[in-house]
Amino acid sequence: MNLKNILVFFAFLVSCQSWPYPHHTSYGHELALSVIFESPLQHLADRQERYCELAEAKIFLKEVATAWADTKLIDGYPGQDVIMGRRKGNVWYVGGNTSSENKEITKNIKLEFLKEGVSYRTVLIADGKHDKAFDSQVMIVDKNSTIDIKLLRRGGFVILLTPMDK
Repeated sequence: MNLKNILVFFAFLVSCQSWPYPHHTSYGHELALSVIFESPLQHLADRQERYCELAEAKIFLKEVATAWADTKLIDGYPGQDVIMGRRKGNVWYVGGNTSSENKEITKNIKLEFLKEGVSYRTVLIADGKHDKAFDSQVMIVDKNSTIDIKLLRRGGFVILLTPMDK
């Protein structure tokens, strides 16, 4: 059981929070916290140099908002996992992680919260082959789409959904 995945359902709902403790999770899990935790000041576990070496993380962290117009709990259970969607303007950010200690899992993300009739350019950054690597994909999705995401044990992911002009 992971305390971070309990607090997000309770204490973090009413105020800005951070997690000041060392991590034993994947880089995908840590990157997801920039969406899951609401905080006007982002700070991440590990040294800055580590993130500068990871192009996907560097690009995402430049884009991610720190204040939100809308928040949706997409999926989750206290102590096990959480998938949170947050919107700034017309752009959606989704972050998810798991507390699973023993096995990899696959999550099926339904994008029902997206606007009807709009296509979105989607950038998915998820766990890679090991806990310090990413696997990135770019795709086009809409409200009826689902995305299957493999998570390492104590893994995570982020999704950036940007509406496409018609």
